[in-house]
Amino acid sequence: MAEKEKLEREKSEKAKTEKKGGRIRVGMLTSGGDCQALNATMRGIAKALYNLYESVDIVGFRDGYRGLMYETTVCC
Repeated sequence: MAEKEKLEREKSEKAKTEKKGGRIRVGMLTSGGDCQALNATMRGIAKALYNLYESVDIVGFRDGYRGLMYETTVCC
């Protein structure tokens, strides 16, 4: 039962976003250092976003906060 409610909620959120143009833009920022399981976490976030929304722009920042300050981005 809870799974069905979760799917309905996700559908509702997706429909709301599609009404607003169907595009979502997400920035991923880390501290810039090594971290266990960071690649797997970022991959999971990206996969979830691509499954939830029609059009997704994911922007990463090189070198952590330095990349945010100097606008060195990586788009995928």
